[in-house]
Amino acid sequence: MPIRAGSIEGLPVLLGDEQLRSLNRARLVDASSDLASSIDPLASLYVSDAGGALRTLMGDAHRHVIGVYPSWKTGLAQPYEGLGEQALIEESEILAKVLDYQTQAFRLRMMIGGAAVEWICDHLRQLEDGTIEAIEVKQHPEQMKPDYVLKISRAREILGRIGWRVRVRYEKEIAGSPQFALNRGQILAHRSAHTSEEQLARLEELRARSPRSTFAAVRDAMDPRPLQGKAVVHALICAGRVVLDLDEPIRDATAVELKPVPRFISKIRF
Repeated sequence: MPIRAGSIEGLPVLLGDEQLRSLNRARLVDASSDLASSIDPLASLYVSDAGGALRTLMGDAHRHVIGVYPSWKTGLAQPYEGLGEQALIEESEILAKVLDYQTQAFRLRMMIGGAAVEWICDHLRQLEDGTIEAIEVKQHPEQMKPDYVLKISRAREILGRIGWRVRVRYEKEIAGSPQFALNRGQILAHRSAHTSEEQLARLEELRARSPRSTFAAVRDAMDPRPLQGKAVVHALICAGRVVLDLDEPIRDATAVELKPVPRFISKIRF
């Protein structure tokens, strides 16, 4: 399918060529490169030329709650439409396994039965095991009508060829257990709590002795004042430095894992 250069929504990237298609594989190719003119594209993927969200969702024509989340993890404003998308942002903010993410990340233009269709990815994220997840968020399964199932299936086939995983997630599943929701809210309230160099040094001392500890031990090492120490640990959870089971109540004896500073190259920043 020919690419439409100069789209007002973003910069196009091409997917695939005949040689790779014969191997059931594809690759991302910048549409402005010399290589782009010599390949037969499998689909077209549009991203923001500003490096953030493809669309901002601003306006008054939306049927769902809309907003913009100030992400501490990505350093970007993350727009969302609906409570499910908002909850997924919070999940990505709080889980150490999520290294980077972007909402309203790209628009995929592809062919189905001779007709061009488009799919906008609600949430794109990179996990610590290298997985790239492109996620569609729905309120409930009844919203997955046959034509939309076909669209998602085609997107799964195409993006699977570049090693990405396409998922559909529903609001109830994203919200998680009541305990997870409680922990998530309390922890995210402190995501921007100041953490000093001295406190980070103490964390490294604890980790050098053992990567396994307890919530109380880390809290007390951060600050002898319980409330202040708790806020710092919450910020460290959001930073991916402290990991614990968020589906269980957080108590003094709760087991935690201490991790080094996440170091990675983002594969979702085009």
